[in-house]
Amino acid sequence: MNNQLGKNSPLDYLFKVERTNNLFDLRINGKRVWPRIRYQVSEHISSAKIDEEKNYLGSKRNLRIISDLILLPIMLFRSIIQILFLGRDISNIIFLQDDRFVNKDGNTVNQWLDPYIDHFINNDQFVLLANIPKERERLFNNSKIVNLRPFYIVIKLVSYFDKFRNYDHSGVKKIQNLFNKKFSTKISIMALISNHFFLDLRLEKFWVIILRKINPKNLIFVRGAPSPYLAKACNTNNVNLIEVQHCLISSMNINYYCHESLHPKIKFFLPNYIFTYGDFWKTQINLPIKSITAGYWYFHYLTKKSGRIKEKKKSIIVISAKGTRDYLFKAAKILAKKNKDYTIYYKLRPDEYSYWREIPVYADNDKPSNLIFLDDDSNIYNYFSEAGFTLSINSTMLYEASAMGSIGIVLEHGEYEELEYLYQNNFAELIKLKDLENLNLIHLKQRLTSIESTEFFSKPLIKEALEAISTYKGKEKTI
Repeated sequence: MNNQLGKNSPLDYLFKVERTNNLFDLRINGKRVWPRIRYQVSEHISSAKIDEEKNYLGSKRNLRIISDLILLPIMLFRSIIQILFLGRDISNIIFLQDDRFVNKDGNTVNQWLDPYIDHFINNDQFVLLANIPKERERLFNNSKIVNLRPFYIVIKLVSYFDKFRNYDHSGVKKIQNLFNKKFSTKISIMALISNHFFLDLRLEKFWVIILRKINPKNLIFVRGAPSPYLAKACNTNNVNLIEVQHCLISSMNINYYCHESLHPKIKFFLPNYIFTYGDFWKTQINLPIKSITAGYWYFHYLTKKSGRIKEKKKSIIVISAKGTRDYLFKAAKILAKKNKDYTIYYKLRPDEYSYWREIPVYADNDKPSNLIFLDDDSNIYNYFSEAGFTLSINSTMLYEASAMGSIGIVLEHGEYEELEYLYQNNFAELIKLKDLENLNLIHLKQRLTSIESTEFFSKPLIKEALEAISTYKGKEKTI
């Protein structure tokens, strides 16, 4: 599958730059640099609000750091003892590094990894490793959990001094000059190397030791961001690294796209397998990764409760997205003022829940009374099942809403082409912000339809997916 990015997309430009300027060949101390900082560079290019997000989370993050440092000696001693007593007869590891927990029948579980944990929980050849805050560990009641967070803290503390390291800067300066010429966004390649490259190398060495000690067959994880160190460590120890899908897979997502000519250079920094929500997503992967459908348990768990309501309420959901908050909130206000007989629900991002009231754009005194914030995931599928329409720029949730019978609206802004399938197949309307005031919802409902969920979100197939690894006969996905 070819890359579907628009010609003006900064990520499309980045893909061309990395292909034509041999960025994968830059090495420091014999180690490839680009695969270990590629994602961070893309974040700086595609989102100008990274520093703003960090500022909002600053006080919370500082309190967490202080708490971690105070408890570090005790936590480190406890983790060392736990690792020393782990046997070598463990076949499967689940690595929990995303603390997105949800309620399941009164229990706190991880949104993506729960069915895998549940599948292995009574198996003595299984261990749950984690890198999560202590307070989250308390919520997650599991006796088999070994929290590696103390080791991560120590490794990050040591890596702080990497900014003072002496190494060959000539190649780095060439890339810095290249990015200064090619991109308007200021990116310090030197800072990214100091903050991520050397840290990634240390984490790789740490995981090589852990995997050598445990000697598992499979390691299952969710990557909120790429984890090159994990892929390299698993490759060194002949461990299958299995990623569980947690977001939109498309050729506009740097996690799932790299030009075919560069596949040999990026292959060993990637998982061996990816377990997808449904068959559709396997066609969207543009990397040398084997893909297997494993379903999406959370979708089916919640849709059983919510159902698919035929008679929709007069409501529209607007889904917030990173880097496009101002634009989407402006769209929500336009819809609210234009459609006063509708309730407009503005679905905040989970990481906004704790600080959204501090964000100036949300404190706008001009906010219409029929515009309501959703700052909780617990009932989102109820809203999807009832909402006549759902608007987004580039969120998997638009697929989920469509599968619940909600008509999709794609705002033509940023990386909107990630939702190309929906608006090209009459499952969503592609529209510019300036045209929202003239949008006729009645005509939209008559012209468009919604997707059937099976192809996109199949029922859970955990056992079948795990068995498929040993008998996998498919070819690696290429472009």
